[in-house]
Amino acid sequence: MDSRIEKLKTMQTTSLIDVAKNYKKYNYPETLKDAALLILEERGVKEESLKISGKLTNIKYEEAIQEYKKYNVNSIL
Repeated sequence: MDSRIEKLKTMQTTSLIDVAKNYKKYNYPETLKDAALLILEERGVKEESLKISGKLTNIKYEEAIQEYKKYNVNSIL
């Protein structure tokens, strides 16, 4: 895990934001998202500003997962 966090430190800010936003989509652990947020904080990018601007949650992905789960439940019936 340390090597992944070291790699995060070398990434551009926009890439770190992408990691924090899409960690579920990329199947990354939540600890990696948290590490990306800490690095962003060190660079002056506040978690709160990411939330407000909609750059912290991938709404479309979350909605797609919910629809997929509904489909699986309904297809069994």
